[in-house]
Order: sequence, then C-alpha cells, then structure tokens
Amino acid sequence: MKMGNESEIDIQDGKIPELEKMDFSSSSFDNEVYKSFFNTEDYVELVKEATRHKKSAILDVFNETMQIGDPRLDLLSNEYFRLSQEYKYLSFFERVFEINDNEAYIDLGGEDDKSKITKIMDRQCEGLDKIDRLIYVNQIDVMNNGNNYIYKIENINLLKLFIKCFLREKIWNSLYFNSHPMMLISNYDLSLPIIIDNDKDKKLYEKIANENNVFLR
Repeated sequence: MKMGNESEIDIQDGKIPELEKMDFSSSSFDNEVYKSFFNTEDYVELVKEATRHKKSAILDVFNETMQIGDPRLDLLSNEYFRLSQEYKYLSFFERVFEINDNEAYIDLGGEDDKSKITKIMDRQCEGLDKIDRLIYVNQIDVMNNGNNYIYKIENINLLKLFIKCFLREKIWNSLYFNSHPMMLISNYDLSLPIIIDNDKDKKLYEKIANENNVFLR
C-alpha cells in the first residue's frame, strides 16, 4: 500500500540514463570557462593559467593544503575514509546540477572501435558500485562515435557516476556547467580543481560547498 507522500513509480524509472551526443558547432555558449572546456588540450597548464588570474579553486574535504608530516595525509590512502567522504561531494554536485538547470557537459574521448571502448570500460568499472557499472556500460553505443567527444548529462544519477569516477581516480576528464559557468577537472586525493569565471559565481559555489561540508580553497 502506497503512503500518501510517496512518489509515484513510472515505467521510465526503469530506463538507464544515457549521455546525449552534442554538436557545439552552433553553440550559443559564450564565456571564458566554456571556451577553456571546449578548446583545452592540457589541463595542467589550464589550471596554472586560471590560478594566475585568480579564477581557480580546489574543491576539497580539507579546508587547507596539508603540509608534509601532517598525520591526516595518511587518510588519503585509507579507502574507508575516501569512500566515506563521497557523499559530501555528491550532495554538493546535486545542488550544483540543480542551479545549472539540471544540465552538465562532459569531455570524453571519441572512439569508433567498440571493442576498445569495452576494454577501457571494463578496467574503469573495477571498484564501482553495481548501479554505476550498469549505467556506465550502457553508454558504450553512445560513445562509439569517433567524431564526438562532448556529451550532455541530464540525469543526476549519470552525473553522480562521473563524480564518483573522478573521486576514485577511474577517469581523467572534465565537466562543465553553463548557467553559472564552472569547469571541474579530475585529479588525485579527493582534490578537484575548479575554474569559475567570476566572483559572484565563486561566492555562490563557496556557499553551496560550505552547506555540504566541503571547501573551495
């Protein structure tokens, strides 16, 4: 018997979400963060350049850079600790997704060899939760397109999959949010570089981070 406040189950709830292939040749996006997302080939140099212009930050579970000898550094190789912190990032990005009109874009390499995609995915799926493996392998046919490498995300579970892949160091890519322009870049040790175009949006993201017990430092 259904409770009065329980959401109705719909047949679409059983459909695995998919990436959407994007054609940006006629895109109306016009901001520096988008241009960086679309054009960069070197994330390290991009972050350095953004840092010089004070347009970058690090999304982290720690509020400061730890120095050599800090005992908390051992936590970064503690699998229990790392997994126990993921919910903070997921809550942060759930809110970020919401204020960006429930849309995000991910930069994934194009590939026209299905067997190669499958082999890469098999390796990346190691250590993922079963629901995430189901979602990820369902993208094989979408990604089997050598001419496409940027995809649109319109489902929160699909976004959470990629956030977990970033945190677990399974994939090395970037995500872009457009309404409040922000670019997220995969990295090591739960420290994710973020590029934000203006101070107003930076303050907005700092507020959301603080509400979810992570930090933009």
